[in-house]
Amino acid sequence: MLGEIYRIFVGLTDASVFFLLLCEPDTRVVTSAVFVEEGEWVPVSFVGTPVAASSLSGWILTHREPLLFYDLVEQRGELTRRGIEPVALGPENPVRSWAGVPVVARDGELIGVLSIQDYRAFRYDSQTLDFLNQVASHISLGVQKMRLFSERDRLLASAQAHAEAAERQAHRMELVQRIATVLSARLDQQEILEIAARELVRLFWADHTGTVLITGADQGYVAAEYPETGIVGLQLDLRDNPIIARVNATRRPVVITDFDNDPLAAQSRELWRSLGIESLVIVPLISRERIFGTISLDSYNGPLIFSDEELELMMTVATSIAAAVENAQLFAAEQEQRRTADTLREMARVLSSSFDPDEVLRLVLVELHKLIPYDTASIMLLDGLQLRMVAARGRTPEVEPRGITLPLEGSAAGEVVRRREPQLYVAGAVEMPWMQLPSSANIHAWLGVPLIARDRVLGVLNIDTRVGLPGTEPRPRVFTDRDLEVARTFGNHAALAIENARLYQESVARVEQELEIARRIQANLFPRELPSVPGLALAARCLPARETGGDFYDLIDLGSRVGVIVGDVSGKSLPAAMLMAVARSTSRSEARNHETPWVVLTETNRWLVDDVPSNSFVALSYALVDPDRRQLVLASGGQLSPLLRRADGSTSYLDGPQALPLGMSPEIEYGQIEAALQPGDTLIFYTDGIVEAHDQCRQLFGFERLERLVQRWGHLEPTALIDRVLAEVHAFSEGMPTHDDMTVVVVRVE
Repeated sequence: MLGEIYRIFVGLTDASVFFLLLCEPDTRVVTSAVFVEEGEWVPVSFVGTPVAASSLSGWILTHREPLLFYDLVEQRGELTRRGIEPVALGPENPVRSWAGVPVVARDGELIGVLSIQDYRAFRYDSQTLDFLNQVASHISLGVQKMRLFSERDRLLASAQAHAEAAERQAHRMELVQRIATVLSARLDQQEILEIAARELVRLFWADHTGTVLITGADQGYVAAEYPETGIVGLQLDLRDNPIIARVNATRRPVVITDFDNDPLAAQSRELWRSLGIESLVIVPLISRERIFGTISLDSYNGPLIFSDEELELMMTVATSIAAAVENAQLFAAEQEQRRTADTLREMARVLSSSFDPDEVLRLVLVELHKLIPYDTASIMLLDGLQLRMVAARGRTPEVEPRGITLPLEGSAAGEVVRRREPQLYVAGAVEMPWMQLPSSANIHAWLGVPLIARDRVLGVLNIDTRVGLPGTEPRPRVFTDRDLEVARTFGNHAALAIENARLYQESVARVEQELEIARRIQANLFPRELPSVPGLALAARCLPARETGGDFYDLIDLGSRVGVIVGDVSGKSLPAAMLMAVARSTSRSEARNHETPWVVLTETNRWLVDDVPSNSFVALSYALVDPDRRQLVLASGGQLSPLLRRADGSTSYLDGPQALPLGMSPEIEYGQIEAALQPGDTLIFYTDGIVEAHDQCRQLFGFERLERLVQRWGHLEPTALIDRVLAEVHAFSEGMPTHDDMTVVVVRVE
């Protein structure tokens, strides 16, 4: 009984050590004990001796209380305080967690101790004690029951055999019910089969059991056994197998006791003898009227003798096993469908994350392997009347087959394109057009999937299992119906990703070409050479933030004077570039038609109003510099105030009358300011891309830095001064991307 208690108990807990002792209530002399460590039964030598009072069990018997230690190593002081001798801790696997409870009879007598131990700390708590108390209560009842049986046996010796048989049968039925309960709570097929094998050996006193699952096409394999002999996974040829034929015909157990003369044993005789089996009974596993496997109970010591009642009991257990396996298979199928759906969603997200065609092709083959295990795979795209391989995976670089082509006629991949449906080829089993190529010589199974996007076939996805490649299975897998459906769905996603990447690449190439043309056109709008005006030194630079920009400048030769135009169009890229071209040509024309800067801006605005889109504008300043009269006349519409550095190094901003940018209203009339100039004075015109450049902390370069920069370096030649300004701005930005165009124009009076 104590052994059976352990066998049931071990299924409910993973304790490293199980210890149960029974003793006389008065003398505490041990009458029975079970000590199991790591699944190994350890012989006990203290039966017939009293329990030591200074031991952990002795303390429980003395105080009639449970005892719990979270960590015996850390709680050695607590042991001493309770008067318990410290537990001997060996160098290997020292006991850390310990929990024990008294076993109390119904009349209150102490009859034993139940304890569990673990080599890990903090494995038990108060709930553990509650559980042990419940188990101890049942043990107490069992002990009393067994004592009553012993007493009854002495009084009713004539009825002993019948009572024991009835008890065994009741016990078996209880175990059968427990096996059914345990199996129904499991959802892993392999775990179910392993539990069933172990429990059948114990239930029917067999020496060995083996479970065979039928995989179809007259094939099977050993799925589980107990005790282990190493035959799990063994592949079996079930063609013309008389045992399977008998089981299919009768749907009843088959008993074989004479290997030499029983024709049912002919096909498997050598295998059974190699395992030492002398007789066996084979029970079918039936689910939904389908026999999907068998379980055998084997004997190493002579023939097995089973009554009809026992065979019926075997069938009852087999029915429970079959139902549990079927539930596990249904659950596994549901989980597999869910995983497949999740993987397909993730795959679609991954494929849509890139528009680089080469990267998309690589991702397609990587993500495919997560859904369908393969040895090699490749993608072929249509190129006229042939298929060209553009991506491959699974081969070493020296045998990489990319670049090869196949004709549509006479090739399996061509059949996929023609039929617009997945096609399956298995070497030696399926007839279809198959071209013998060096790259396909060792293909065992091939699945071709059409890549269809927007109702147009782009190409074929080839999925292969092979023989003879390093790392491949000795028995290559054959693609299933599930693989075909998953591959079809995957191919649709992959085709759309490939098509989107191709269209995006074409769009990007077209846009880049158009932007390059626009950039060259815009570059031609800037002065190729700056005018040469006596008494003035000139320099200018414009750096667009993108291929094209909205900043512009112009230096107009007006004889002894020079007109300086600096503009900034709102917006970015092509729209800003187009508006910039209009604003530049208009302002340049008006500068040649009018002498006064405020008139130039007013007339330019009048012409631009109808051409500037809503929510857009042009910030523009026009300055007339006369070196003979040493005079500057400046008009500004929303443009930043230029900076004047005097020859003595002092600086100031030339703030004119406030005015709206150009293009917002036709009624605006602009003002102007005049400033006297001296030899050595320097004028710096700039756009907001200079002062609004920012560093990684979002701090702006600002007007103060620009002014200090000009104060320090304003003595440089105009071109060198522009180089210095731009270098300082880039250094300040610390690698941050340029977010706005930057324009600088420098005019020095000599």
